Amino acid sequence: MASSLNPIKNMWAEMKAMVCHHDLPPSNIQMLEKYVKDAWDDIPPEYFKKLIDSMPCRIEAVIAANKYNINY
Repeated sequence: MASSLNPIKNMWAEMKAMVCHHDLPPSNIQMLEKYVKDAWDDIPPEYFKKLIDSMPCRIEAVIAANKYNINY
């Protein structure tokens, strides 16, 4: 089935953008871990609700695309 059906990819992309938004790139694993944890804490609950609520549309799009990838 199409990978675009997976909303976790959207969440990871959002977290990656938040981590990359820092002025200083992480210089060690501890700093990277802090950036990732901070990003996780900063994602509002509404974002997760939006991803969950998008599932029916994602499923319909995959069915309409005959199991091919969709842009989501």
